[in-house]
Amino acid sequence: MKKRHQETQSPFQSLENHFLNVFHAGVYISGQELVNVGKQHGFDIPMKNRELVIKNLLNTANDNGKLSEVVADISALIHERIKLLNGYASDYSHAANYLQSLIQRATSTDLLLKRQQRANPYE
Repeated sequence: MKKRHQETQSPFQSLENHFLNVFHAGVYISGQELVNVGKQHGFDIPMKNRELVIKNLLNTANDNGKLSEVVADISALIHERIKLLNGYASDYSHAANYLQSLIQRATSTDLLLKRQQRANPYE
C-alpha cells in the first residue's frame, strides 16, 4: 500500500474557510487589516494573499499564546462593521432587509470566532 502525502491541517481550518467566504461571513476583513492586527501583537505577518494572511495570523497567535487577544481584535473589527451596517440600515430603509441579513451573518461570524477560541485545546 502506498503512503499518501498527508498535509497537516490547521486547527482553525473551518474558521479560515468561513472568513474567506464573504457570503457566509457577512463582512470582508482585508488582508491589510489582518496584518495590522498581527503588528499590534508583534507578529510579522507577510502580506501575501488573504488566505495565507488569515492562516499565518491565527496559527502564529496560537503558537505565541496570544490567540485570545487576536480574537478580541478581530471581533472588534467585526463589531465596527456591524455598527456601520446598522447605521446604513437606519439611513437607507429600502436596503434594511438586506443589511439585516448581513448583520446577522456578521454576528454569527463573531460567535463562531469566539466559539473556536474557547474550543482551542492548545490554550
